[in-house]
Amino acid sequence: MRTKKKILAKLTSSILACLLVFGMAFTVSAKTFEDVPNGNPAKEQIDILSDIGVIVGTSENEFSPELDVSREQMAMLLFRFMLGRSNAGSINNTAFTDLYDSTYHGAISWANAAGYIIGTSSETFDPTGGITLQDAMTILVRALGHSTSAMDRGYPWTYIDAAIRLGLDRGLEKISYTATLTRGDTAVLLYNALTADYLITRTSSSGITYAEKTTIIENVFGYAIEDSMISATNQYAMPGFDNTIKNGYISVKTESGKVLTVSFDSLGLEGSANDWLGRSVKVIYKTSSKDVSVLGASYTGKFAVLSKVNMSSDGLLNANGVSYKVVETLSDILSTNANELLVYAYGSDGKLVQLKNASEVAPVLGFYSFELIFDDSNAETANRAIIRPYRLGKLILNNGMINLAENKKADELTGGYENKSNAVNGDYVLYYYNSAAKQLIISETLSVTGFGIVTKLSASKATIDGTEYTLGCETAGISASSIAAQLAIGQSVSVVVKDGMILAVINPAIVVTESTYLAVVTEPVPVYAEGTVRYALTVNINGQNKSVFTNAPYGITAGNAYRYTVDPNGFYTLIPAYADAFVQNGDLKLNTSVSEKTTISTNGNPYYEFGGIQFVTSNDTVILVGNSGSYTAHCGSFLYDITAFQSANVTAVFTNNAGNVKTLKFMFISEGSLGQNESVTSDVKILSRNGYELIGSTVYTEYTVFDYSTGKVSAMRSLSNELTVGQVYKLNASSLITSTVSSAVVTGKVTGYTGTTLTVDGKVYALASDAVLVKMNEDNTVTAVTISDLYENTIEFIPAGNTIKVVLK
Repeated sequence: MRTKKKILAKLTSSILACLLVFGMAFTVSAKTFEDVPNGNPAKEQIDILSDIGVIVGTSENEFSPELDVSREQMAMLLFRFMLGRSNAGSINNTAFTDLYDSTYHGAISWANAAGYIIGTSSETFDPTGGITLQDAMTILVRALGHSTSAMDRGYPWTYIDAAIRLGLDRGLEKISYTATLTRGDTAVLLYNALTADYLITRTSSSGITYAEKTTIIENVFGYAIEDSMISATNQYAMPGFDNTIKNGYISVKTESGKVLTVSFDSLGLEGSANDWLGRSVKVIYKTSSKDVSVLGASYTGKFAVLSKVNMSSDGLLNANGVSYKVVETLSDILSTNANELLVYAYGSDGKLVQLKNASEVAPVLGFYSFELIFDDSNAETANRAIIRPYRLGKLILNNGMINLAENKKADELTGGYENKSNAVNGDYVLYYYNSAAKQLIISETLSVTGFGIVTKLSASKATIDGTEYTLGCETAGISASSIAAQLAIGQSVSVVVKDGMILAVINPAIVVTESTYLAVVTEPVPVYAEGTVRYALTVNINGQNKSVFTNAPYGITAGNAYRYTVDPNGFYTLIPAYADAFVQNGDLKLNTSVSEKTTISTNGNPYYEFGGIQFVTSNDTVILVGNSGSYTAHCGSFLYDITAFQSANVTAVFTNNAGNVKTLKFMFISEGSLGQNESVTSDVKILSRNGYELIGSTVYTEYTVFDYSTGKVSAMRSLSNELTVGQVYKLNASSLITSTVSSAVVTGKVTGYTGTTLTVDGKVYALASDAVLVKMNEDNTVTAVTISDLYENTIEFIPAGNTIKVVLK
């Protein structure tokens, strides 16, 4: 609660009347009237007034809420209301001659003498006439000390206005001021007046007259009314309180500093005590030397349970569209405009812990529920927040025992078991378990994907069957590296996901797909490792040399193509080109050698022709060509000449399409070249390695690069995963980064310039008309600069003769 001083007695009728709005009730010991069921709009008011003796039933079991109230009955109700007594006497001390029932004589005499109720004339009272709403309001305004003699001249509107300001009309807005009140209506009116400002005229010892402000519920019936916070239950406690109280009792701290131990049921609040922890309520109570008697409580605040809040870079907590500063103690409400918030988190020992600043809150914001608590239902900003952190787990039920709750059964969870998402055995869930309180809450069942192929993988993200996910949730203690370590390109996996994050990997498996092809660079050699003999060899897959192990070394010859498979332990099995199993799924095989240099070209046709087979290439085509022990690869569509040198072996696999023209899947040439594929389109500098991507059956490594032909930073792929950050490499015609280091980059210091030239280390270069001048930033982005920005700075560029198109500062 805000640390501002309040006058306890300054309460309005909204304290109790708000019960109608929020559906909260007092728990009372009043007799239950059969004709006032729970759905009756005046039930709570009738219960309260019956309990304190202001109203009684028309019979033992009935209240008759629809009967009209007469003027003499109103006098009796007012007597009980203002004095807390039932016996008003039977003597008529008035000049009224039409009083006939001595039961009401004393009450009418008292009310008339006090000036609260006047007659219809000097000699008549009209005791059986109905009491109207405007007259009842007038009577109560006078009785509560808010009338003046001047107000009589403006009757009834001066009194109606005062009654509205006191809140006496709440719940009666649809009743005409001249309508006769029923017993139910009158109960609502008196109920509103219980906590309205009651002014009592006092005279000080120095003779000064002043008005003391209190309420009827306090002054007449002896109850205190305070803003209070529910501070401890049987299982949980706010900081500084004890959670050892039992048997349905709770601790309530009042604004005056008292700590009341009362039965939760006595407050009449819906739900469980734990639901109300940390919330503020108005408590109406009476203390004695032995115990605390609670008449009831009302909830005038509101709350919002959120599943997502954010911490901004400036340390503010953003919740429900409002920014808060997390503080240890609230400032005086009049001295600051900051939205301050007290934040608490559930611990595992049943006690809440205060999080005193943003740095203490941030680590808790993994998986959680976040309850914003507003002490005032009309407030736009909250006063407190309570975080319940959740953990990730797999629910296992074994003979009724719950693994998430230390293998306790549901009936052993005395603090409660809430399975809010109806999770079943084997589900991955978010849960909270307090071993001290023996409470288990399962808040959410998480989604599990079907098996899919990992096609792209970096340190923080993975793409599975076309969907990109973030790896892990650092604030929940699930690191990206721990998830990445369980994933691999080409893997078939099922994953547990929430909000686009992979939280767990289920049964990772080697992808079961068609195997691919390679060329053997070196023949197998035995290697003794981990207590057994293995055979190591170097192979070339898609242009990249790789060391692998095999358990079947025989029949493997350097310089030949093989189909390969990989077992779960990573061992390669190589199938030679001459074997029938070299091809799959009805593919066609061509395995031959050329006696003289042969060029494979389209000859102006839309297809190639070689060995009697007409074929085209596609995005999945792989062409691997050897040349003196090194290999050049092209992956994807190809339109240029393919050359096989004399005596070269040629192995090819084609998809057996319908018709004469086939699609090339794989071609291996032991010695040859790839025409224009060998030409390069640009030089790029490696800025960072991003991860891996599977396209078709080819695994690429993705890099962030600076392109010296465009002056831009972008992501590009390579068949090599060993390129060095900071090094410059060549691109091939397919815009793949080769492993060929570029020597074309010139580095030098700008020693002079004009509008169209740069002098670098004494040599003058012309700037192209569309030259791009940029500088590299720390985050691997580039920013445009001017020629003057380059002066006396070191630059990099690739000249085309004496002309420069791109300059990197």
